[in-house]
Amino acid sequence: MGFLLLGLLVVGGISFDHRDTFEGVEVHSTEVDGARVFYMTRTHTFPLDMATVYDYLLGFDRRCNNEHRERRKFIPRDFNCPYRSASIVENVIERSLKKDAPAEEGVDLRFILKRRIYNRGSFSYNDLVTVRTRGAEKRIDYRMLTGEEAKTYIDSPLEFNSAFHGTRGSYSLKARGERGTEVVYTYFTRTNHWLLKHSWVRSRVAKGIFWGIKNSIDQLTLLEGNRKASP
Repeated sequence: MGFLLLGLLVVGGISFDHRDTFEGVEVHSTEVDGARVFYMTRTHTFPLDMATVYDYLLGFDRRCNNEHRERRKFIPRDFNCPYRSASIVENVIERSLKKDAPAEEGVDLRFILKRRIYNRGSFSYNDLVTVRTRGAEKRIDYRMLTGEEAKTYIDSPLEFNSAFHGTRGSYSLKARGERGTEVVYTYFTRTNHWLLKHSWVRSRVAKGIFWGIKNSIDQLTLLEGNRKASP
């Protein structure tokens, strides 16, 4: 979490000097060592039990865009992803890690998530996903791996091909009442792409980040609505 210093948001030692606001949600950005860095956090409480919210958030392989099914290489093309994510061609979970894979302390669950993306071009990379329990709170973290890092976890990672790097995010889940769950989502990424790092496109990139995250929240809202509609 960050704090304000002289009106600037400071997170992890980085001072963010610009912010864009979309539907009341702030996306912060700044330039660090020639790269454009983005940060966003959002809190939302759903009238759903934690098990339901946890199952949805951890179901990365159920989120994709069925309109990209012809681009799939791993999952069947006739599979219909129940949760839409505009740019995702397919997410593949690899649970069998190398015996000598780097250790993670205090982890309940971990796996590699292979991501294939299409957004005016094809991209791919691998995330390390971990789950930790702290008292009554659960936390799901994901972190983009470099090509060399990914090879230390699995034998056949996807080629690293992304305009962004160092991307990481987390979902912190906490029960609120008998059937409520608070989700605090944070997201961080950076790019040194010659176009995306310039100040005159930063608001467009920030908007894309916001809409990607909003999509996840909206899917949970739809799930909430479906529960209410069920007899």
